[in-house]
Amino acid sequence: MCAMRIVDNPAWAGAIELIDGKTYYTCSVRCTLATSMNSDKFLGAPKSEIKRVRVPRYLAKSKTLDAEKAWYVVDSDVRGPMGHTLLPAASHEEANTLVERHKGRVIQRADVTMALLKQLKTPSK
Repeated sequence: MCAMRIVDNPAWAGAIELIDGKTYYTCSVRCTLATSMNSDKFLGAPKSEIKRVRVPRYLAKSKTLDAEKAWYVVDSDVRGPMGHTLLPAASHEEANTLVERHKGRVIQRADVTMALLKQLKTPSK
């Protein structure tokens, strides 16, 4: 999607696995979700061909979470490889812990829209 190298920030990388077994890696949570939401454009595959989308768990970046089941913190003071980012958490309680540490607010996957992702891409003034 953005052409950033995953090897430069592997702890932030996400993955999109298709039913046919192909896996695409992205540099950040924002790029992972945006790519999966626009899979026709970026992967040449409809959403129906996506088997699973994984995002890094912020508190344990060596572990990944199912992007659809994860909780997210937005508007935090943490910056990822693409700047403003979403912080994925395994539970609502874990997300609240992130808010206590890094500010922001908790949202669910259904609240992540392209408009929100575009807003994250825009530098703060």
